Amino acid sequence: MITVRKLFSLKDGTRERKIIRILMDWETGLKKGNSPDILYLKDFLKSLEGERALKDGMNPVPELRSLLDHQADPERLLILLNRIRHLFLSYMNIAPADWDLLNPEDGHSGGGQTFPAVLYLDELRSPFNVGSVFRTAECFGVSRIYLSPGTADPQHPRAQRTAMGCTQRIPWERLDYTGLAELNKTVFAMELGGEGTADFAFPSEGILVLGSEELGVSPECLTLAKQSGGIVTIDLYGSKASLNVSVAFGIVMNAWAASLS
Repeated sequence: MITVRKLFSLKDGTRERKIIRILMDWETGLKKGNSPDILYLKDFLKSLEGERALKDGMNPVPELRSLLDHQADPERLLILLNRIRHLFLSYMNIAPADWDLLNPEDGHSGGGQTFPAVLYLDELRSPFNVGSVFRTAECFGVSRIYLSPGTADPQHPRAQRTAMGCTQRIPWERLDYTGLAELNKTVFAMELGGEGTADFAFPSEGILVLGSEELGVSPECLTLAKQSGGIVTIDLYGSKASLNVSVAFGIVMNAWAASLS
């Protein structure tokens, strides 16, 4: 690791970005049960107190230095390092994206359970949305995802950022409308004008279609859904009455998973 002396001799901009990276590394280590070098950290904090990024009256450094003089609580240490990093991000006018946040730890009481729930992404154009859908789908135990030919690539860097590794955990493949119909599975679609989530008869197994951010579910998939499992709709009350597709999917998937469990 770079020496403290060298770090704080770097020019403005370079120094702040390096500090952000070091803080992130310490946070990641603490999440894994690894503590930073306390002597290095004390020297680091001593030099850090003069940084302009910490001049807004919310400086956590004094509390952190005091914490290190005693038996440092790892959870509190993590919180304070995180606060310092976000002060630097704010100072640098870097609005945190999902990938700038600590990745939540793996492991949950669900134990990796999957449901007979399958998705069909119908012309989703945004890699961010595709990645977010994969992440939510993995959390709810979706067993497979099919993508229409026009759906964004799950391997796109932006999709990978929001998926947080979930594109490697859920089997997926490309499938056109003809192939979807030939699966002979119950198909239902998330779209306006259907039955609310509270009353919708979710199938015990089937395929949920998520439509394009711009045009909604395609006519081909709507026809298939109307002949099969139906249309599910989220009741909305605001004037906009429009949800991001990945957010809407989370709401519907929660209702479906509850019915399956």
